[in-house]
Amino acid sequence: MVGKTIGKAIESKEVPVYISRFGRTIEDIFVTSTELKHRFGADFEFIPAGAIGLYTYMQRIAQGMRQLMAGNRKFGLSYIERGDIAALTKDAAEISGIPALSKNPVIYHRGGRRVLRPFQSSLGFLMPLRSPRALR
Repeated sequence: MVGKTIGKAIESKEVPVYISRFGRTIEDIFVTSTELKHRFGADFEFIPAGAIGLYTYMQRIAQGMRQLMAGNRKFGLSYIERGDIAALTKDAAEISGIPALSKNPVIYHRGGRRVLRPFQSSLGFLMPLRSPRALR
């Protein structure tokens, strides 16, 4: 359910059961609302629920990228190189100029076995490929 729809449900006091287990207010449902409330103060009340939902989603993507980068021992975007990432779809490869995963597979060695373990996504996001620990 998108943030805008959740906002409308909260206003009409008809929050679905699967959402109401988190709460019945925007502050309860969206995990980043506390951060935004602190950042914007009284103006927080004027931020649409859809914008809060989008911000929350982008924060989750950012956290996932941080975890993938940390697994690659790259602790900042400035350290990521083109050789560290691959496009997951043909379209992403064409747009970015980064080789597609199918053209640049990574083989992890585990107990003498070679195992290909790509991350799968239909969204075409870019992903880290090399991990010093995994390629030993």
